[in-house]
Amino acid sequence: SAPMAKNPTKSSDPTGSSDVSEVLIDYGGGVFPGAPQLAPDGTGVYVELGLEDAWYQCETAAGRIDRIDLTTGTATPVAEGSSPQLSPDGVRLAYVASSRCVPSGDNELEVIAYADTLAVLVLVTGRVLRWQPSPGVRESPVSVIDSLAWTADGTAIFVAMADGTLRLVDLTVGAALDATPEIGSGRTEAVFGAWILEGIDGATGRLVAVEWDYELVTSRVVEINPATGRVVAADPLIDGFAVLRLDATGTERILTVDGRLVTPAGTFGPDPFYGGADW
Repeated sequence: SAPMAKNPTKSSDPTGSSDVSEVLIDYGGGVFPGAPQLAPDGTGVYVELGLEDAWYQCETAAGRIDRIDLTTGTATPVAEGSSPQLSPDGVRLAYVASSRCVPSGDNELEVIAYADTLAVLVLVTGRVLRWQPSPGVRESPVSVIDSLAWTADGTAIFVAMADGTLRLVDLTVGAALDATPEIGSGRTEAVFGAWILEGIDGATGRLVAVEWDYELVTSRVVEINPATGRVVAADPLIDGFAVLRLDATGTERILTVDGRLVTPAGTFGPDPFYGGADW
């Protein structure tokens, strides 16, 4: 059954200047919610759930996405997958799904769910559209997806692949994921391990992302030319793995890193409960 929240309560925010609402969800042990995606109408948030020991079952290895009602606190599963991204109009939810689940070559008790499918869920109807890799490139870095981001007009989705390429998927065209236009592979010029795409900067028109370096445990915010896939601006390095959110206009940013909220109004924390934020 879906977890229920305690009654929403009021408490002071980190600045002590106003009241904020709290919705407390009791998922129990072994469930780790990710950064929230706030619905445009403000009634709920979509969160990715990491599950402890997920690699032992196909059902859990792919991940899960819940919608949390901010009035009642009810959490409702909406999809199996990860990296949820709401469309600019809030009508569709894009996420990374898995087309295959295979036994791990290192441990016969473990499974691997290949995050190789772009899925788009129409929230009102429940219809799901999918872009999957061609049979010849499945189960390879060419087919694995790192992250997603919508174009500003909501007609297409940028897809950062694990092999370092950046693709643009036109939602009106059905094609194998590896047959969609490849913009570039600018990330391979850097030492960083992944692009975590966020969205389009409303002032510059550039694609904004965070680069993570898995070995050094550092990150930085970068701006990418959406026409070439090349990094054209980069902020200083940050210790830890940062999570970035743009506001609805694409001009204001929130960073969450190591329990700190970095906002235009100042930095709050550290607080171990700050795992992600949205405007």
